[in-house]
Amino acid sequence: MKKMTVIRQNRCDEEMGFLLICSYFLFLAMQKLADPAARFVNPVNMALYWVFVPGFFFLAGYCSNRKRRMGTKEAHLGWLGRAAAGCCLGYFVFALTEEILANWPVVFLTEDRSALLTILADTFSLIRLSAGAAVFLSLALALMLARFFEEPLAKLAGREKSMLLVGALLLLGALLRTRQDLYPLMASFLGSDLQPAVPCIPYFAFFLFGGWIEEKKPAFEWRLALACTAVTAVSVLLYRTPLQNL
Repeated sequence: MKKMTVIRQNRCDEEMGFLLICSYFLFLAMQKLADPAARFVNPVNMALYWVFVPGFFFLAGYCSNRKRRMGTKEAHLGWLGRAAAGCCLGYFVFALTEEILANWPVVFLTEDRSALLTILADTFSLIRLSAGAAVFLSLALALMLARFFEEPLAKLAGREKSMLLVGALLLLGALLRTRQDLYPLMASFLGSDLQPAVPCIPYFAFFLFGGWIEEKKPAFEWRLALACTAVTAVSVLLYRTPLQNL
């Protein structure tokens, strides 16, 4: 009977996190500093968006599964809670910074402080979502969901076919979009045509994928790379069709 040797690769979450943060700040810089009329701006922004948004969810799932596998349930729940709180804090910091910089003449050059109070109220009540920081709010919601469903997700981690089915159903959730701008928090769960939200339910499939990769730690596989390339190519081709939401 042959013995199977599993070689576990070194963890890569720190390098991955650094690259994703760099992609995010480059995205912000392109939005704020680059000439919007330039032809290259929108394609570059879309490419960066396709990198850091699913990447953050993937990284969260990767780190979450490592905490679950190497520690106790209580430690894992504590990490999920702290990570969700950190993402919430990041959202409010970036959202306030974006709003204040966009309205700085009114906020700082006049004696009327009503504009600043309105910005604070709209930001902390989530009446208006920040486009630049929306990914952190959705990531916080995803981590809260992972904490609430910790036991079902732990059972799902060892069932590849079930995880694949759940991931496909989550991606299909991109078709469920809120059509009104009265529910900005709901838009962060499902997405909306009228809100600059990142829907956490469809992107939760990347969270599951990150957990699967951490569990298996496979070596480089051409089949997996080609499958990801094919899915990306089809997504780009469908972006200008009625299926762009999916």
